[in-house]
Amino acid sequence: MDGMDPRSASYLQRFHPVHETVLNNVLAHSVGLFNRRYKIRKLQRCGQSSVLPGREKYQDMFVLSVPICEDQVLEWQVILNEFKPSLRPDFKVFNLGFAQFLSNNMLRTGLFHYDINNENAILNVVNRLREMYIEYVLTHLKSPSSLHEHISSTLQVLNCSHELVLLHNIVHFSLRLPLLFSRLQLDLPPSKLTVTLTLSAPYHHGSDLDYQSRVHMSDDLSEQIGGDRIKYPQYGRDKPMLKYIYDVIGRIQVPISVLKL
Repeated sequence: MDGMDPRSASYLQRFHPVHETVLNNVLAHSVGLFNRRYKIRKLQRCGQSSVLPGREKYQDMFVLSVPICEDQVLEWQVILNEFKPSLRPDFKVFNLGFAQFLSNNMLRTGLFHYDINNENAILNVVNRLREMYIEYVLTHLKSPSSLHEHISSTLQVLNCSHELVLLHNIVHFSLRLPLLFSRLQLDLPPSKLTVTLTLSAPYHHGSDLDYQSRVHMSDDLSEQIGGDRIKYPQYGRDKPMLKYIYDVIGRIQVPISVLKL
């Protein structure tokens, strides 16, 4: 359980042994561009009302915190059947639009092929739901927002790993920047040689909410290229997204390119 959230780890001992095994695998894995972990909170037992009083059958119900886009978090309620652990979990995603999107694409979630004997059973489902949420947000942006066009065209040109979330009327878009590190002479794993850009923009056109951009790189990489001295352009509604991203890429690539082989 190294690196696992302590509270989440303590919850595991209260689950059915079969569920404990598959949930341990969920909590032990890092996910996404920022290598953050899933967490469990608000664990409780809920009775099934269809049985006689005094003979209730209980289920484990908890909230799964799903990391996405830098420091943003989605919260989904998960119910596991303690008496029939082989049954697939039930998910409540607290978002009517996403719930409808899931119901229309249920075969793609992996729930119909759920196998409790596979230690990655729940991890696979949760990871797939997270991917489908990103797909849903991009679809949801189509009608009231020009962000769909900007983000779609960016992904078509750059074809890079990305994450997308809509929370509190702010769209957060994170992407792995395509940089060339061939000149760097660092004994670092590939995970350290990455730079991620997060753009935040108001969902509604004309909103007075702020536009923001944040660049993330490892301390080792920043020290090598002088990352703390790079001046980034300001992001705003008058900045075409793809052009802005290329500007950021150029400013990071310059100190990389001048390094000696």
